[in-house]
Amino acid sequence: EKITGETWLFFGCRNRDLDFLYQEELQQFVDDGTLSHLELAFSRESPDEVVYVQDKLRSQADAVASLMLEKNGLIYVCGDAKGMSKGVQTALVDVLKENAIKHGVSDKSAEEIFSS
Repeated sequence: EKITGETWLFFGCRNRDLDFLYQEELQQFVDDGTLSHLELAFSRESPDEVVYVQDKLRSQADAVASLMLEKNGLIYVCGDAKGMSKGVQTALVDVLKENAIKHGVSDKSAEEIFSS
């Protein structure tokens, strides 16, 4: 029997109805336990609220930090690499640095995770 940790997917696109490719398949992965968590960010669905993947990462900061700093977990991020990658990397570094001490890691070590 194979034992695996949690699997998180952060998926971002502009509009659920136009851009959310593989919606049914991703939901099936949640339903069958392949994915532990599916965090969705749709940046153009509401004129009043813009939600990006980095916002979702920050809203799940403690869980993301625990997964990466204590459980050797992996976080998968899907979206536009050209437009969102810097913001996502900044958010991940911030999340890890802000939560490092609580999870037994120096903030310097947390930052070094992304320097390689």
